[in-house]
Amino acid sequence: MGRRLRHAGVLLAICLSLVWASPSSAHTELLQGSPGPAQQAGGTVDFVDLAFFEPVSDVVIEIEGPDGQLLDGAMVVADGQIIRYEMPALTDVGRYILRYTMTSADGDFTESTYFFEFDPAALQPTRLGEADVPNNRSRNIAVAAGFVFVACLIGALLIGLSSLERRRAESTEGVAADEDKADGNDEPGDDWEGDTSDLSDTAEVASSDVSSPSDTS
Repeated sequence: MGRRLRHAGVLLAICLSLVWASPSSAHTELLQGSPGPAQQAGGTVDFVDLAFFEPVSDVVIEIEGPDGQLLDGAMVVADGQIIRYEMPALTDVGRYILRYTMTSADGDFTESTYFFEFDPAALQPTRLGEADVPNNRSRNIAVAAGFVFVACLIGALLIGLSSLERRRAESTEGVAADEDKADGNDEPGDDWEGDTSDLSDTAEVASSDVSSPSDTS
């Protein structure tokens, strides 16, 4: 049981570490873009907005057009959760490759790439705002929910192990009781000894009957 509890404790520590690390490991991930990855954008497309899980800084965006040339755009907002880049309205139909670099809150440097398609007949993208990014309160709620889930999972595991150990103990006690009961029964040798004593008594009576006529004479 002690070993199982230790294993459960190790599992709890691993799960908690994963829950704790999940928000921090996601801070450099792109939540969404406008135009976003693999999106078809139409209408007037003269901007790109990027939204991140947590604030980033020193963001640099470059966009390569279908002809392989970089667009003549500029960073408007390079720090925060919402990053903004503006350029002349797109005119060439086809695939655009967007590359960006940034620095996360803990100092990690990250670079990534995605593409989007420009088709004048497609829907026009919209600007991103504060409603499109999570705030600290929602992140704290998510972390707390993760802790509660892991605690419940480990609690259920410990209860299951305890119940299993109890059933095993009861089964072992039942087997031991059956063995003790079997050891307490009379053995065949005991009955045979009783029968032998009865034969001895019969032999003595017969001997006395044989000696009785000589005494009479």
